[in-house]
Amino acid sequence: MEIERLLARLPRDAADAIVGMARLRSVDLNRHLREGLGARAGQPNSALSEPFVEGAYPWLPLEGGWGGLPAGLLHPRTLEVLREVAYPPYTHQVDAWKQLCGERAASVIVSSGTGSGKTECFLTPILDGLVRSSDSGAKPLEGVRALMLYPLNALIASQEERLSKWFAPFGGALRYCLYNGDTPESVRSTAARGEPWKVADRTTLRRSPPPVLVTNVTMLEYMLIRQKDAPILRASQGTLDFVVLDEAHSYVGAQAAEIALLLRRVALAFGRKPEELRYVATSATIGGPDAAELRSFLRDLSGAPEQNIHVVRGVRASLPASPALNSNLIELDEIAGMEPLQAGEIFAKSAPLRVLREQFRAGAIVGWSGWSAQARQIGGADVDPRRLLVEASRAKDPHSDPALASAGGDSILPVRLHLFHRTLSGLWACVNPTCPGRPAASEAADWHFGAVFLESREHCSHCGSLVLEWAYCIQCGDGALKAEETADGSHLVAWTGGTGDGEFEQTLDRDETFGAEDDTQDDAPLTTSPVVNRRYLGARGARPSPIIRFEPKTGAIVETVDGAGLPTTASRHVGECPCCGWAPKKVDLEAGVLRSLVAGAPYLMSQITPGLVGHLSPKPDADEPLPLDGRQLITFTDARQGTARHAANLQVASERGFVRSFLYHFVQDRPVRDDQAIAAIEAKLKRLASDEQDGITLSLMADLRLARIRLEGVATPKAWRQLVDRLAAEPTINRFLSNLWVEREETFSDPARLAEFMLYREIMRRPVRANSAETLGLLRLTIPGLDEPNVVVPASATRLGLNADDWRDLVRLLLTHFVRTNVILDFDAKRWMRWIDRRQSHVEMVPFEPALPSSRYVRFWPHPYGPRPSRVVRMLVQALGLDRDDPSVRDDLNELLRAAWSTLQSS
Repeated sequence: MEIERLLARLPRDAADAIVGMARLRSVDLNRHLREGLGARAGQPNSALSEPFVEGAYPWLPLEGGWGGLPAGLLHPRTLEVLREVAYPPYTHQVDAWKQLCGERAASVIVSSGTGSGKTECFLTPILDGLVRSSDSGAKPLEGVRALMLYPLNALIASQEERLSKWFAPFGGALRYCLYNGDTPESVRSTAARGEPWKVADRTTLRRSPPPVLVTNVTMLEYMLIRQKDAPILRASQGTLDFVVLDEAHSYVGAQAAEIALLLRRVALAFGRKPEELRYVATSATIGGPDAAELRSFLRDLSGAPEQNIHVVRGVRASLPASPALNSNLIELDEIAGMEPLQAGEIFAKSAPLRVLREQFRAGAIVGWSGWSAQARQIGGADVDPRRLLVEASRAKDPHSDPALASAGGDSILPVRLHLFHRTLSGLWACVNPTCPGRPAASEAADWHFGAVFLESREHCSHCGSLVLEWAYCIQCGDGALKAEETADGSHLVAWTGGTGDGEFEQTLDRDETFGAEDDTQDDAPLTTSPVVNRRYLGARGARPSPIIRFEPKTGAIVETVDGAGLPTTASRHVGECPCCGWAPKKVDLEAGVLRSLVAGAPYLMSQITPGLVGHLSPKPDADEPLPLDGRQLITFTDARQGTARHAANLQVASERGFVRSFLYHFVQDRPVRDDQAIAAIEAKLKRLASDEQDGITLSLMADLRLARIRLEGVATPKAWRQLVDRLAAEPTINRFLSNLWVEREETFSDPARLAEFMLYREIMRRPVRANSAETLGLLRLTIPGLDEPNVVVPASATRLGLNADDWRDLVRLLLTHFVRTNVILDFDAKRWMRWIDRRQSHVEMVPFEPALPSSRYVRFWPHPYGPRPSRVVRMLVQALGLDRDDPSVRDDLNELLRAAWSTLQSS
């Protein structure tokens, strides 16, 4: 990973994404945000903090590995299987097994870091208990004996591979079930026979409950009360032995109270008492020096007696014995070509590196600047900190314990790099326009407030004036400060409440075209009134607003007329933009029409992930082609629904990014220039130019000019079918995406169908504010014949004062803002629209007929008749200065629009 480059690029990417998302009008504010958020990681206001380096030393293995286990702790058959499917145990795992494998019920809370084998702490005793109860795994078991609860379906699914590997050796005598909302009612018998150790459907689960049930809290609640799940409980009376709570730190507050009550109901439903059960709670983050506090936590959660609860903590392995140390500087150029053990011999002797290794082993976390300073002591003043980190991580300590070395735990400097990215919860500004901390003014000088802050505060740190949140209009990009008057009307204070969209809403695709033609939506009055006296301050737009004066440091409203106080505009109606007057039909007056400048984690992750993946290491030794050459990245979020939305949006963004790059390169295809053939065409054109210019000659000359363009190596318009075929031939479509999409739509097994769907999704509409291949300038749609020099202009266009260029613009306008906006396109809409935009229905277009009604699914082609003509007609009338009340004008307009209809139909 190119860390230094990453630290410079990621903040710039985030700043560009935030500024691009908002489309703010102020040049000064845009520049200020780009310079601040886009500054190198660790700089004030940068979107990225300084990286932190943390040691990742291995956990302490059990001396002697599997052979070091106490005699009789595990059944011989259990031990035989574990030697094949699991790594040798760590000491803390064995500590947990000693408690959980005894005859008397005992409970354990495991506090250990990520990758320390917490799952094995409970899964091994569960498997051992099943083996002992089934004649060494030969006798089939029925009835739930172990209940494993996970907070997320993703965590449930993550256990399938491990469970399958552990249970397969028993051939179906020992079984498990992953029970969540996605578990089907039934599966084919052939699929069940293929993996007899896995219960894959609800019917089998109810008929023959397996001994291990992996589920979540919601499904467990259903199971306790749903009549059709009653057979599971009847078959499991008195058999339940283990209850596992993974990610136990997530159970706090009201959720902890709910899970505590649920666990007591579970014990009752399964015919057991809490003191008879073995509860296991695991977490990488729960902990602290007080073991009694942890025991009390599990006691209150489960109801198990506190004296039966034991705390198990993971322990890191000690560093190998130190060889003779020296202070010699390490030459990275020499190290780079060495084998890992040979390089490790040199690194192990470095005295300053040894000190750092001990610090990391003890849990120290060092900032990147601190690491860079340490790196200079190890490798000299000119050393590259990133390169030193990579080489030290690659090198292996020759003095490591053989057990650690065999498990890959012998790295000289195993570390993790932590990057913390800033989210944006809003933008706040000082009310004083002369504040010394205000953004530097450009030639535009269009920022009319003071200093800008990325966090909420009451007063400006530069001048002491009041600080209020600044919000912007999504239509015009201008903005104002949000304030409200106190109950007695004496002061202006910060706006309270009304936060607007949640952070996951930012990642959703909005309908950002002009929208379908709806004659009732324009200029709709607002009928509700705000519940408090809220104001938008300082707007500089065309909308007139009253002026008020207030003291900038206290917010006290000044009623005098002697010029005291700070004057500012103060819009009283928060249901419309004070700058441009935009008033949407529906607006939440608690939040107001202006939007807070918010960039949450899901949005930022979706924006920076592509750039981050590009900095990761490829997988060059793959057996077959992989997306992005095998680069991989895992992302996590805290919200269940948010995770699903985020994953879907990441997938859509990656697919659209690929299609856009393909389109850009495809339209650039051009033939090699042929100067000899061009000269021959030029000679023919010269001869024809001297002849009489009749229709045949003009047509021939037009054909020759097109032929010349092709021979000159100039990119020419590409046919739709050619575009589809080329995209379908891409491996990304016919290998990777086809396998993904065929599960949603069987027809997408045909790469051509999938390619056409991807293209329609990208260019079906031209969004007003969102990005697309078209708005990014990567391509433009052409209409065959319309751009030819000898295009025929209808007589009605000439009568209305339109020339050839005006006619072309009108047809393009109708195509983009009427045909495409209303999805009047000839494609498999019923199948595809649900994957593009569920809110949009396929629309049929028909010529205007007074006797026929229009509807949601049938629209008239634009016409000048009726009390409220369509938007295109109103634009024409206004642009040409026409009188629509004149019958002859209406007839000419109708003839003009009919001609455009014919042109688009013929193309």
